[in-house]
Order: sequence, then structure tokens, then C-alpha cells
Amino acid sequence: MAVTVFPCWLSGTIAAPPSKSDFQRACAAALLYNGRTTLIHPGTSADDAAALQLAVDLGLTIVSRNAHEIQVDSSGTVRPRTDTVFCGESGLATRLFIPIAALSNQKITFSGSGSLLNRPIRFFYDVLPRLGVSVWGNAQTLPITVQGPLKPQSLTVDGSVSSQFSSGLLMALSAAVTEAVTLQIEQAVSQPYLDMTVATLQAFGKTVLPEANGVYRIKPATIPSGTGLVYPVEGDWSSSAAWLVAAALGAPVSIERLSADSLQADRSILDIFSQTGLKSSFTSGVLSVSGSPQNGFLFDATHAPDLVPVLAVLACSLPGESRICGLHRLLHKESNRLESVTHLLRNGGIRFTVTGDCLTIPGHQSFSACEVHSFNDHRIVMAATLAALQASGPITITDESAIRKSYPAFLDDFRALGGVAEFR
Repeated sequence: MAVTVFPCWLSGTIAAPPSKSDFQRACAAALLYNGRTTLIHPGTSADDAAALQLAVDLGLTIVSRNAHEIQVDSSGTVRPRTDTVFCGESGLATRLFIPIAALSNQKITFSGSGSLLNRPIRFFYDVLPRLGVSVWGNAQTLPITVQGPLKPQSLTVDGSVSSQFSSGLLMALSAAVTEAVTLQIEQAVSQPYLDMTVATLQAFGKTVLPEANGVYRIKPATIPSGTGLVYPVEGDWSSSAAWLVAAALGAPVSIERLSADSLQADRSILDIFSQTGLKSSFTSGVLSVSGSPQNGFLFDATHAPDLVPVLAVLACSLPGESRICGLHRLLHKESNRLESVTHLLRNGGIRFTVTGDCLTIPGHQSFSACEVHSFNDHRIVMAATLAALQASGPITITDESAIRKSYPAFLDDFRALGGVAEFR
């Protein structure tokens, strides 16, 4: 299905959707926790559903669920209920749960769909055998079959492709260690997401201690489990970035349910706003943006690549040139985001240049009426919707259903803020 978004004005306050980065980590940690976990403000996206089902397939039990919370039980060990699990299109869930599944001595095959089938997982072929895990597959992408049990030991890994691989290893090692080991992650990207993984594991009683030079010391848990744990899922900075960009463009839009001290990488959008002269403030838990931008920005996407699509749209309207670097981090997302973002800019009549690893966008530009493809990428749907706000005419986005991956209510929330969109 396609959606046509018309130039319009947004205003109001919107609640941030649950963070899928936080919720998926919590699902994995709950599986590895011996006792009951209550997940407050659970995720509802397709990726969230995939992560929760993976945890269930590997031994988690859902006790009760409603729109506000999910109660789950686990023995703290991986007890697979099936020999084949399905990851949907979630790269994070896949990379978290493959090493977790390898804690079991049962042979488990991971499959998926859509763009996930093209996303690299060679890391596990290189690393898991060093931990005593047997691995079968084409050595590059899904499907992959693993069989443990994983035998913890100290090792060094390459973290330059994605932090998600290392997050999965930290999860699995934290559950398996009987004596201290270290994991050294070299050339780590998306460092804030590794910090999130550590914080989640610590909240669930695991002992994972960051040290210098990318070293993590993992010790047997010292906090007794089984007493029950309540875990509130944070609001999502990645999805909220769309509304924050709308605010930066001048719309009086505020966001509630975001954590001011969040470890999520995309909280760095506030630093970008500061570069442009915009101000942001939390008042009674509600985040607002004020002021008028005075210049463009320089952004390195190495640690927060999900911001690039909406930042590219913001850059067009600023009063100065903006540069977005670290483009190599865009190649293996839901789409090749260098291709999909430049497609959006090009079809909208925006001038830009790509030189080496950087995208440069002159300011004082607005989008023309056009049709763009989503490339089955939820971030492109959000960015194209924002592009229409100040465009010279409507922008039609093909395959808008990609938004269900992370933020199913995005267009409903857009219209609740006064946005005008028609499906066809």
C-alpha cells in the first residue's frame, strides 16, 4: 500500500513508543533470569513481537499480558521448545538470540524474512566455534544452525560491523560463566548500544563490568534470582527523532515518556540541535525544542546510524551546509540507507553531494512533490513523511507498511498531531 502525505502543520504532545532496542534486550535478559519478570510498557512492533517469540521458543513462559505490561517466567536456562526459530526481519533479535540459543546442547536453526536474509552474520561463524559451538550454514547470512553448549572463555572480537553481535555474546557469556572471563571488543561501533546491553544485564542481576580499551569483565552473578523483577521499558529515542525533527522545523510538538538520562544512541540528536542553535528542555517529563536554527551541523553516524534519514531531511531546511559522515554504517540496515536516503533526496529535488564517507547537503532547500520508495525501510517512511511537511506539494511513499517494523502507530500519531495523509 502507498500513502500520500500532504504539506501540513503539526502541533501537540505525543507519547514516545516503547524502545525496541530496550524491549528486545529485556526479553533476552528475562529468558536468562531465574524467576518472574514484569515488563512495563512493552513493545508492540513487528521486531518486538519477533524478539518475544524467540524468547518463548527458547524457554520463556508468558504468564499474562495486556497493553500496559507482560509477565513472564523463566528457569534462567535455555530450554528450546522447537528446533527452528523465526526472527522476522529483526537484526537485533537475531544477533542477540543466536549466541543465547548456543547455551543449549540442542541443534537450533534460525530463519528470517525480507531484508534480514541479506544482513551479514559471518561474525558468528568466526567466533562461536572458538567457544565450542558447532555452526552450519552458508557462512554469510541466514539461515544458520547452532549447537552448544557454549563454553565460556576469554576472547577478542571485531566490533566494527555491528554492536549487536557483541551484545549477544555479552548476554550469553553472562549466563554461562562459572568463573571470570573477559570479552575484548575491538573497533566497536554503536558504543551506546553496548552500554545499554550492559545496563540491562546489570538490572537483571548479571555481573558485567566495562573496563578500559573495550574490555568487559564477566563474572558469575552474585545477586540471587527468583525473587521477581519489574523492568520498565524506556520510550524510544530513535522513533521520537522524527517528532523532534518536526519540532526543529518549527512545529510546536513535544514528546513525553523519554528518559532524560537514557543510554540510547539516538539521544545524541539533542547534541545536533545544540550545534544548530536550537535548545531542548525537559519539563515535568515532557521534552520540548525551542529557538531558531542558525546554521547547519556536522554529524558522525558511526554510533547512531538510525538518525541519518531524518537528519538528512532536517539538513535541507537549515540556514547553512550540513555534513553527515560515517556513511559506511548505512550499508547493512533494513535497506542500503545510503541508496535509500539519496533516492529520497534526489526524487525530492534536493541538491547534495556524496564524497568518500560523507554526505553534504546545502541548506535553504525544500522538497518538491514526488513519489519515493520506502525500500521496505521504516526509517525511510518516517523521513519521507517529515519531508512532506514543508514540501511544495504532496509526497507519495510506496510500501508504507514497512513502518510496522518499529512503530506501527506512526501514521496514526502523525494524524493525531494534525498531519494529513491518505492511503491508496
